[in-house]
Amino acid sequence: MLLYFRAHLPFLRQAPGHQQEVDTRMNKAQGYLREKRPDLAIPEFKAIIALDPDNVNARANLGVLLFFQGDYANAAPHCEQR
Repeated sequence: MLLYFRAHLPFLRQAPGHQQEVDTRMNKAQGYLREKRPDLAIPEFKAIIALDPDNVNARANLGVLLFFQGDYANAAPHCEQR
């Protein structure tokens, strides 16, 4: 199972108003991972990143999922330190 990290640093948070959607999508993605459905979790992580490009949780999880699918080119940017 993938790790779920919470970044509580104010400078890593997205613009106000998106937090509820980010939290909802993160919960859905984590549920999909518990169900062993990475195919459904990936679009949720991508949506989170679209709302909050600096979300470390979504980037790390997406990078790992893409890596294990063999999509190394798309996984690499999410696994790099920003």
